[in-house]
Amino acid sequence: MGARPQACAGSLKYPQRHRRVAFLLPHVPVSLGALRPKNYVEDPKPLGEHLLKRRKEAGKKQVEMAQELEADEATYLHWEKDQTYPGAEHFPRIFRFLGYDPLPPVATPGQQIARESRNTAAGSRQYLRKRC
Repeated sequence: MGARPQACAGSLKYPQRHRRVAFLLPHVPVSLGALRPKNYVEDPKPLGEHLLKRRKEAGKKQVEMAQELEADEATYLHWEKDQTYPGAEHFPRIFRFLGYDPLPPVATPGQQIARESRNTAAGSRQYLRKRC
């Protein structure tokens, strides 16, 4: 008994072993498919989870999202993984894409000023004008 040659990937003498079995009927077209599981959470908490969920629901790729949000592909990837946080100039486009503000509610006027400054470039000035 000789050792099985490594170069031969699959032949009649040495068939490939695998766990997939298909019973095909002659002259019958077959299409195999399965639903992919959702790889995002239903109730997202951090901004990255909101971006991932919305992107998957929209059926877009990360490259397309980066172009839509006018950011670099690697930058968008870091946002989605919650490794970095978007700059203030990106928040208006992110909120438009999501359709809502994913950030937690504010409790203090200081937090309100910070949120307004993220939403628009001159947001803090607008908020102060309203308050004064």
